[in-house]
Amino acid sequence: SFPETVRTPGADDAPAPQRYDVVEQEALIALPSFATAYRLREDLDIGARVSWGIGHLKARTFVWGLRNLAEDEGYDGDFRIDAKDNFIFSYALGALYRPASWLEVGASFTGPIRMRGEGTGVSILGNELFDPVLMEVDIIEPVKDLDAKCAVGGTVEAQKACVDLDLPMTAVLGARWVVRDGSGRERADLEFDLVWENWSAAKDITIKVDGQSRG
Repeated sequence: SFPETVRTPGADDAPAPQRYDVVEQEALIALPSFATAYRLREDLDIGARVSWGIGHLKARTFVWGLRNLAEDEGYDGDFRIDAKDNFIFSYALGALYRPASWLEVGASFTGPIRMRGEGTGVSILGNELFDPVLMEVDIIEPVKDLDAKCAVGGTVEAQKACVDLDLPMTAVLGARWVVRDGSGRERADLEFDLVWENWSAAKDITIKVDGQSRG
């Protein structure tokens, strides 16, 4: 959460420069899970997890209503979104191999987490975004149902909006050298891990809003 305005040296309030990035953002993904593991033999264990969860995202940012190189707030649009996804699926697989009492090798794979949220978007336009036909400040209204890309049924006060947000699949490979005492109890260990995260497939957040300028 960042301030919408900043205080200038002249003690005046001015639009904050970060408003084009994020002004406010709240996100929550909860994944209740079921996991199980099985020992195939004395030196090899395998496991799996499946998760079903929910996600909720709220955010606020400013965008240009028209070309606005001067960054005049009167030509900005104040956009807010509130979206939920009540079915987020995820899974993971893993294995642990113990070829010797002093060595353990493990690997795990976690599938991507894909949030496909649906909710509402609110657009408030600056006072310089004037509709010359109606002689009043323009507004954003919902598109026709046939043109909807997210969902039908939006209103002027709340257009239908969708958010596509991904967290990447990951893979981990690790090895652990274990120091044990004479009775076999672990006294110390040294671990080395390699982690791969597929951010190239999850780098974008896509927001679709079924709204258009009334003018």
